[in-house]
Amino acid sequence: MPETTNINNDLLAEAAEWQLQIEDNPSLRVSEAFERWLHTSPEHCEAFARVANAWDQAASVQAESVRTRPSIPKLSTLHSVRKFGAPVWLGGSAIAATLIVVVLSIALREPPTPQLKIATAVGEIQEQALEDGSTIFLDTNSQITPDYSENERNIEIQRGRIFVDVSEDPQRPFTVWAGNAAYIAVGTSFSVQKYKASTELQVVDGEVLVRIDASNVAAASAGDIIHVLKDGRIEHRRTAINAGQVPIWTQNRVVFDEAALSDAVIEMNRYTQTPIVLRGDDLKAHQISGVFSLTDTDAFVETVELLTNSRARISAGQIVIRENPDARN
Repeated sequence: MPETTNINNDLLAEAAEWQLQIEDNPSLRVSEAFERWLHTSPEHCEAFARVANAWDQAASVQAESVRTRPSIPKLSTLHSVRKFGAPVWLGGSAIAATLIVVVLSIALREPPTPQLKIATAVGEIQEQALEDGSTIFLDTNSQITPDYSENERNIEIQRGRIFVDVSEDPQRPFTVWAGNAAYIAVGTSFSVQKYKASTELQVVDGEVLVRIDASNVAAASAGDIIHVLKDGRIEHRRTAINAGQVPIWTQNRVVFDEAALSDAVIEMNRYTQTPIVLRGDDLKAHQISGVFSLTDTDAFVETVELLTNSRARISAGQIVIRENPDARN
């Protein structure tokens, strides 16, 4: 989970006041007075980064009070607040000062305190209705810790993959913590997968803020895939799936489109206690297409046997598939 610097409320209040003034007069952002305040210490930059990023979230859910507001920039157009600052996105019109309470509550966010854990076994896919009306799917061999309070909704991923359809609540942003990243949304749907050395976000609908630390923040929208590496680097790509399309794994299905059989087996093995092992380079390189049940290993193996003229046998707790020499011409 990412480390969070403790910033006192007075400093956050100063940062919030600067944010209000900049909203009214954007030229202040390059003024000598603001630059001097901002670079007084790294804590000043951290405070302003928290407020500015939180302000953008609050503004996005108060769109009806903003006459003209530019869309959130793509990753390639984000700009930083000089040396210590995080990327910030400033709206064109002033937002009501009453939003300051929301901004500060988001800026003060700390990692969740461990609570009751929810977990799935290997081969199990579970759907859970959360107390706020959100729906979460846990993939095979996954574990999460929900932590809800009056002001925030946190989910920490210990392992595996989730998909969440977030119930909109502007006063309580929804944050998924995974590895060294926090994925923050108000009302959207997205999946997060935790690997050993990285995490991956796939946005299905809406927008998600990705925060590594105060100087490494990005925004992702529907169709974006964000891969966060252990060293904090962010890799971005677009997916060909339709925006709003729920991941097919939540329906216990997987689609292979001319995938190498070795890659397909890696995916299927995530859902079984009896792993499949391929013997033979030609067999591993064979391309396979089709829709399969993630938890029906037998049906997948039978299909592979038919398509590749191979033979499967149980050996030492594994399903070993070899080319069938009797089937060769």
